[in-house]
Amino acid sequence: MKIHGFRIELGEIEAVIGKLPGVRDCVVTVKQFSKNITMIVAYMIFHTGFQPVPKELKASLKEMLPEYMVPGIFISMDHFPVTPSGKVDRKALPDPASAIHR
Repeated sequence: MKIHGFRIELGEIEAVIGKLPGVRDCVVTVKQFSKNITMIVAYMIFHTGFQPVPKELKASLKEMLPEYMVPGIFISMDHFPVTPSGKVDRKALPDPASAIHR
């Protein structure tokens, strides 16, 4: 997938986020807000008691990923919606416009 001319590997972003302290699970998607605004969105589940700080998450990811692969939006969730087959239902994830944590 390409965003603004850069090749983006969502699986690579998920793997890096999954290594961050306090992260139990994550799903990364791309959301197009308008013709000119496309952002990477990270939906994350944290270990019990961990209080994420979006600016710190972003700073840590900037050390491990190219700038263009760092999510612009982080959304904390308790669980991910799943399909009947048990896979994450990406279409049922919350709209990032209603839960922005930059």
